[in-house]
Amino acid sequence: MVSSCLSSGLGFWGPSNRSAIGARVCLEAGGRKQYREVSGGSNFGCLPFEQHFGLAAIEKIDALQIRWQSGLIQRFADLPVNTTLRFTDGQGTWEPVYGEARCVEENSSVA
Repeated sequence: MVSSCLSSGLGFWGPSNRSAIGARVCLEAGGRKQYREVSGGSNFGCLPFEQHFGLAAIEKIDALQIRWQSGLIQRFADLPVNTTLRFTDGQGTWEPVYGEARCVEENSSVA
């Protein structure tokens, strides 16, 4: 069984907070919502700035909403799955980070 996913790389390219720490992300797909908050780490180690959303068999992302630290709220619709996208505070577009799908088939091993 193949699983779908989306990884979002958030970036604030201004003079401070280049890693988008504090940004809140809500992904809507398949009638469900997933939430993430970008954090630079925890008591148990470092957490990635890139946010990963597992989608199982869902093949379409209805919307991704980002609430930036600046207070700006942006909403993106009809995003592709099985890729990593970069979103930048204040820009109304996104860009792919890698050229190919980055999800791994369930129950398979990665060499």
